[in-house]
Amino acid sequence: MGRYLHHVLSALATGCLLLALPSCTSSATSPPTSSSTLPSRQIVYATAVAELGDYLLTWQQSGPRIASRQFLVPSQRGGSLVLRSGRVISYKAVTWTSRDEFTLFVTIDLKFSGSSGAWDDGRNDRFVTFLHSGTRPPYEMQFATSP
Repeated sequence: MGRYLHHVLSALATGCLLLALPSCTSSATSPPTSSSTLPSRQIVYATAVAELGDYLLTWQQSGPRIASRQFLVPSQRGGSLVLRSGRVISYKAVTWTSRDEFTLFVTIDLKFSGSSGAWDDGRNDRFVTFLHSGTRPPYEMQFATSP
């Protein structure tokens, strides 16, 4: 998880998941089926959003090729865009197949040096599907503009 893990654990301990990432909000699209489902999904979502934050940090510090190889599905690896800064603003649960496959609608703030490619310089909304990869980090991510 890296950089955001202590925020996630702190947020879960206090029952305030919104502290997992600064300025990050969340909401679920459907109510949980039991009271025990909500905490486990919150932990999964917090882990995934922390990983997204780690991806943005790696992209900024090490470049798109290294970051995409570590965090993205094979079809979305590579690239040449220079990310100056990036942060997760908010997320919302969209689909839940299992803890190994789910989709979040995320709002991220990105600042680029030079071209932003298919991204906007500033606020970006994307659907991100998280797939358990069996390696570390725990998920491979796939970005899309629609579900």
